[in-house]
Amino acid sequence: YLSRLHVTRVIKDSGLPEVTYSMRLYSPHEIGKISEDCGFTTVSLSGSRLTPGIFFGSDAPELILHLRKE
Repeated sequence: YLSRLHVTRVIKDSGLPEVTYSMRLYSPHEIGKISEDCGFTTVSLSGSRLTPGIFFGSDAPELILHLRKE
C-alpha cells in the first residue's frame, strides 16, 4: 500500500489562500528495495545518529540509511 501524507497549510491572518499538498511516504523496506534496484547495497539502517545500526521503527526520530555502491 502506498502511504501518503496530506497537508493543508493555512497562514493565519495572512490573506494568502490555504495550500493543500500530498507527499508520498516510503517505508525503510521500500527505500532499500529502490536503492538495490539502482545498484546499491544496504550497509546499515539507523533511527538516530546517536544509535548507529539500530532502528526503533516508527518511534525513531530519523531514518539514516548507509548504502554502498557496488
